[in-house]
Amino acid sequence: AAAAAAAEGLAAWSLDAPVVWLRSDVRPNRRSGGALASPYANPWLTPDVAVCVEGPAGRLETPHVLRRLARALLEGLGSAVRVLAVLVAADATKCQAARRLYRKAFGGALAKFRCGPDEAREEVMRRFHAEAANASWWRENYLSFVSERQVDALRLEGTLQNIRMKAHCLTALEEVEQSRPGRRPFGWVVYLRSDYDFLHAHPPLSPMAAVGGLWIPSGEDYFGINDRWAVMPRGVADQYFRRWKALADGSLIPQLEGRSDLVPARLLLIHLHAQGIWPAHVHRFLPTAALRCAKSSAYCQVDGRWRNSGEWSDARNVAMRLQQGGYMWNLTLGRRRTAFDIENPEGPEGCCHGRPPEFEHEDDGCFDGHIFRTHEHLCSEGPLLSISAPPHVALKTCWVLVPLDYASGSQAIICSS
Repeated sequence: AAAAAAAEGLAAWSLDAPVVWLRSDVRPNRRSGGALASPYANPWLTPDVAVCVEGPAGRLETPHVLRRLARALLEGLGSAVRVLAVLVAADATKCQAARRLYRKAFGGALAKFRCGPDEAREEVMRRFHAEAANASWWRENYLSFVSERQVDALRLEGTLQNIRMKAHCLTALEEVEQSRPGRRPFGWVVYLRSDYDFLHAHPPLSPMAAVGGLWIPSGEDYFGINDRWAVMPRGVADQYFRRWKALADGSLIPQLEGRSDLVPARLLLIHLHAQGIWPAHVHRFLPTAALRCAKSSAYCQVDGRWRNSGEWSDARNVAMRLQQGGYMWNLTLGRRRTAFDIENPEGPEGCCHGRPPEFEHEDDGCFDGHIFRTHEHLCSEGPLLSISAPPHVALKTCWVLVPLDYASGSQAIICSS
């Protein structure tokens, strides 16, 4: 895998070095296979948008990652974007330090800064039981929702802590809207984890707005759906951020009976399905950012800096092609990928029933929930906000996502469209 990367000239490219970000128009893909032409010729003509940047105040390793995030939002979404920072910290001093960093990074675009105490997970659980209409059911089924993931062994209180922060995003959004002239709501909302490291500008919003629906990055679903980054109309934001309420009022309990391992990505998928948003109104875009490793993270796959190799490879290859290869943003119908080892006798058609993957039997031969055998790759037909190559392109349209077998050197290849 290292030899292949070096042969493509990727290994020597430093993402900490200054780079030139090129503006890229959205153009219809005229290649065979069909594409969705965007009526927008310029991605910088974007709707009125608010961005909630959420997470622990001390999650970032260095301030320059936050500066890159600010630059990516302002260049990708336009100078009128308004940023809402929703953070937690160990004490008031750390909140004050984070406020200074965010003000310096975002300037006048920072419309709201909210930083509170990082509550212990046990306190979050106590608060949830106090609010839950079916507290006894949650106590009885607590052990069913302990994650089997070795990396973090996430428990229910960790998922509750995660979705409580999303509820704070909605509160901050509503507070800012109340202070706007005429209490005018935003047209679109972006949710971002605060530890995203942007390697290029945020994907343009205008082609997503032309289609509508909820947009999330391609990949990183983990038996659920990517819950780290989302772009949505304002009306969808009310549903997207209200996962805590859906658990507390008991409306999701019928979908959770008999289920297990309620990690945040799986909960989001179940919630969106119950709201009628997934799968018909969920679309994908190629990412231009990857999660940065936390300072004390024991799970760090790329160069001690980026968390997930597949996510980083996608973001890096998209950024390189936009910056150096003359690629342009483009709406297409989906991604090409290498063949899958599908054991279901009906093939991919036997796997796509319009139900969340975790509802299917583990031995149905369909989904593995990780990189390739996911609902997105087996069942989605687009649209996808991708990138297209100019004539006589130097950089290939496909790249190595992850090595499959280090001993044999086999690799998983995925394409931009």
